[in-house]
Amino acid sequence: ALAGRLAARRFDGHKGRRLSFRDWDGQLRQPLWLTGGGADEPVEVPRPAPGESIDSDPLLDRLGAPAGDDRCPGGAS
Repeated sequence: ALAGRLAARRFDGHKGRRLSFRDWDGQLRQPLWLTGGGADEPVEVPRPAPGESIDSDPLLDRLGAPAGDDRCPGGAS
């Protein structure tokens, strides 16, 4: 019951985008900051497509394995 209640919420984990749990494996999702690759400053990934909300679940779903491919041994599925 507790896991279900947590999964239905969004969390302000780092004063930026809200964190959430993926439906299919219960994994906590959060954006990452990367450096290198010719960039002068760190960039937040994943980056939204034009017109896409930075708080959209599909945006954070781009990180990690896709639904149906549970590569995380601690996954809930």
